[in-house]
Amino acid sequence: MRELGVISDNRQARRFADHLLAKKITTKLVGTKNGGWVIWVHDENRIQEAEDELRVFMNKPDDPRFAESA
Repeated sequence: MRELGVISDNRQARRFADHLLAKKITTKLVGTKNGGWVIWVHDENRIQEAEDELRVFMNKPDDPRFAESA
């Protein structure tokens, strides 16, 4: 398991985790003391794909493709 990144908003973090799950990438969300959510990816072999998805999500979190997975 490897840390992917942090999303500050709980709703967005869950939406992104749902999106990854729809792609068969399992994650774990862990709250931080600062109120953010750390996203951990279980499968080391899927890190690059998850990083690519996170980069897109961070630039355009309201993209309909992310909402479709929820």
